[in-house]
Amino acid sequence: MNEIVDGDRTSDPAHRRDRGIEAYARIFDVPEKDMPAAMARRVGQVFAEEVFLAAGGPAWFHPALADRERSMLIIAALAAQGVAGERLDRHVRLAQRNGICLDTYRFDSLDPFFRISARSRLRIAL
Repeated sequence: MNEIVDGDRTSDPAHRRDRGIEAYARIFDVPEKDMPAAMARRVGQVFAEEVFLAAGGPAWFHPALADRERSMLIIAALAAQGVAGERLDRHVRLAQRNGICLDTYRFDSLDPFFRISARSRLRIAL
């Protein structure tokens, strides 16, 4: 499954940018029309454009993964890197919107750093 999906459209920078904006709008839970300005405020205009182009590529939108599974993988990758706080919380909220019920997951087997973040987040969510 390494073939490029939607190859003619993913090579078009305008289409990739639009898909990247769509992806980040879901992550940040903001309207797509507001995402370019919001991202530019966070990381600067030049890096924001690079981020949108990267997120709009075939890896993010490949049909081999549904949004639910993609969310699980992103959370696992962030946790493995020791990422916590708002960055992790954004992806956890997106995962919940993608159908993941956190009550069914046990955090006891994860490292203490992530467990504390996850439990704090669950208290806030409830």
